[in-house]
Amino acid sequence: MFEPTPLITLAVPGFRDAVVSVPVGATEPRVIALALHGNFDRPEWQCEVWRRITQAEVFVLCPRGIPRGDVPKSEDRWEWGSLAKTKSELTSALSALRARYPTHVKSGPVVFTGFSLGAILGARLIQDPELNVGAAVLIEGGYAGWSAAKAKALKPRFGRLLFGCGQTECRNAYRFQLEAMFKAAGLSSSMVADVKAGHTYDDPVAALVQAEWAAVLGSIKYEQ
Repeated sequence: MFEPTPLITLAVPGFRDAVVSVPVGATEPRVIALALHGNFDRPEWQCEVWRRITQAEVFVLCPRGIPRGDVPKSEDRWEWGSLAKTKSELTSALSALRARYPTHVKSGPVVFTGFSLGAILGARLIQDPELNVGAAVLIEGGYAGWSAAKAKALKPRFGRLLFGCGQTECRNAYRFQLEAMFKAAGLSSSMVADVKAGHTYDDPVAALVQAEWAAVLGSIKYEQ
């Protein structure tokens, strides 16, 4: 597989262009990591950090979302609309990526990653069977709104759920609420945290996530 640059632009029918980190030189199909940025964020930044976390071994698909309407266009900042519109953009982006690289994208489940608003939406999106998410990393968000029923419903087709935390609220939500709930539901989960990092998906949080990446990727359940 060859591309002139590791980060490419992907046309997404019906939506704005996505950014993709491609596994240059791959000779066998690779998994897709679907990365949702946060509010006031950029897809390019997500792809750059996740390319480092995944050591450029998978496709990292970073949809663009919608422009922030309260800042000058020159600031190039993005957010997300409704859950339904976000899902439509994700499904269109996944189809576009698979169409562009039909022999290099691995069939089956994808890994979902989300930061802040992307993680908040992600906690609901990963429960949608149509997106076929097999494992997820939620950073600085996505720790609210869980129930035992939601965890149990996710378990049969899901591998591992990793939370990345840079603040105490995220860490404590997992430590004192979610961990026991997920364990009781039989859903594999874990958490990494550096509460001095702040609201970020870059280092030092990214380095902690990277140390767990192989376990997240290896947890995906493929049909036999």
